[in-house]
Amino acid sequence: RSVRAARIGAFKGVTQRLLPTILHPDHVDDPAIGPIVLAMTERVGRKAFELQQAAASGRPDFRPLLGTIACPTLAIGGRQDRVTPPALQEEIVAGIPGASLELLDICGHLAPLEQPDQVNRLLRALLA
Repeated sequence: RSVRAARIGAFKGVTQRLLPTILHPDHVDDPAIGPIVLAMTERVGRKAFELQQAAASGRPDFRPLLGTIACPTLAIGGRQDRVTPPALQEEIVAGIPGASLELLDICGHLAPLEQPDQVNRLLRALLA
């Protein structure tokens, strides 16, 4: 539906109405987060949106290959992520030998924007 809207000229990026599907409810009206997401998606534009949607809908299932990952792996996700729910995040991490998952509270799909201090702390610890 979103791709069709984009093609007929109605695409405006993520709208205020769609923010609750990607952000934790506490962040939808946060002036430091919501407007950034709206501006970011508007800057990406219609063509990039269509390409992203085509890539996501047409990509093969790579879960069988997760077991070949041999580097330290940390997945960071939002506990309230509706796009990639925790159960799916857990499934992905379970397929990677030695991987770990950190689920952040008060966090939807955009962990680096919603919980930047926690994401930075986790990445620093991984890279130390």
